[in-house]
Amino acid sequence: METIIVTHSEEKNGIFLSYIENSPFYPDGKGGQLGDRGMIENIPVLACYEKYVQTERFVEPGEHKYSISSERKNDICQQHTAQHIISAAFENVHNIQTVGFRMDENYSTVDLDVPFITQELTDEMEELSNKIVSDAVQVEEILTDIEGSKSFNLRKPLSEKIKESVRLIRIGDFDICACAGYHVSNTSKIGLIKIIDKEKIKGNLTRIYYVAGKRAFKDYRDKNLILKGLSSLLTTSQNTLEKRVSDMIKELKDEKTLIKRISEEYAALFSVSLAEKPLKCGKYNVLVYSKNDAVSGFLGKYIDVGKYVLVIGEEEDYSIATSLFDCKEFFSALQKKYGLRGGGNSSKVSFKGTITVEDILKEISII
Repeated sequence: METIIVTHSEEKNGIFLSYIENSPFYPDGKGGQLGDRGMIENIPVLACYEKYVQTERFVEPGEHKYSISSERKNDICQQHTAQHIISAAFENVHNIQTVGFRMDENYSTVDLDVPFITQELTDEMEELSNKIVSDAVQVEEILTDIEGSKSFNLRKPLSEKIKESVRLIRIGDFDICACAGYHVSNTSKIGLIKIIDKEKIKGNLTRIYYVAGKRAFKDYRDKNLILKGLSSLLTTSQNTLEKRVSDMIKELKDEKTLIKRISEEYAALFSVSLAEKPLKCGKYNVLVYSKNDAVSGFLGKYIDVGKYVLVIGEEEDYSIATSLFDCKEFFSALQKKYGLRGGGNSSKVSFKGTITVEDILKEISII
C-alpha cells in the first residue's frame, strides 16, 4: 500500500481537514467530475479538495498509508467517458455544442447550447452513444502541449493562454478533447448509457440527464420493479399501464367534478337550516360550520354575510367572513393575542394557529 505525507491537520467546527503533500486524491468538482473517496490508514475520506481532504476523524501529521476506492473510481470513469460520447454525438451529427457538464452522486448532466430537442433526437443520440459503447472503441490518453494539440481535430479548441502540458482523451475517430478527469480504457467498459430526462434551463439551453454503467443497470432494475409493482396494484399489464392510469385520472377528474357540484347543492340547502339556528355572540348572529371540506368552500356563497358572521373551520385552521365588522382588523387583534398565521381583507380572513371555535366566539362577543 502506498503512502502519503500529511503536512498538518486541523478541526473547524467539527470538520476535520488534512493537508497532503502532492495529494493523490482527485478533487471534487474539478472539471465537473466527482472526487475520490478512500481511506487514510483506517480513517474514511469524506471529501477531496486541491490541497487537502476532509476526513471522518483527526489525522495526525506524518506519513500514512492510504487507499482510493476502485469501485467509485470505476463509476466515475464510466460517467465521465459517457459524457464525452454524448457530447460528441450531439456535436458530430447535429452541431449541438456542450456548454456545461456536472456529475452527481446519482446522475450526471450535460448542458447543450440549444433551447429545445425532440424526443426523437434524444433517442437517436442515445442509440449512437450506445453504438460507440458496443463497438468497444479504444480510449487513449495523449500528452502534448498547446502547439502539439493543433495537429488534432479537437471538439473544443484550446486557449492560446495555456502554457503547460495538455492531456487529450481520444475515443477512436469519434471524439478527441482536452480533459484531466478519469476515463475507461475501452468504451465497452461503460456497458450502457441511458438518457433519463431533459429540460430547458435558463439561457436557452437544454439540460440532458443521464446515467451510465452500473448506474444505468440499477436505474433499469429499479424502474422495472416500480412498473411491476404498479401493474400488480392496478391489475393490468405493463403494456397497458399507461392507459390504465390515464383512465383512472379521467375517472377521478369526473368524480371530483361531480363531488364539487353535489357539495355546492348541499351547501345551498344546508345554509338555510344553518341560518335558522344562529349563535348569539354579543350583538352578532354567528353561524358556525366546524369542518374544512368541499361544502365549506361554497357556504359563503349562500350565507348573507351582511346579516351573519360566518365562522368555518376545525383543528386550528379557520376562516371568518362578514361585512358587519372589519375582518382584517379583527384578525390583527386575534393575531396579537394568539400568535396566528394568516391574512385576508376587510370582509374575509383565513388563519391557522392555536385557537378554538370557542375562543373565536368569545372574541366576537366582545367586539
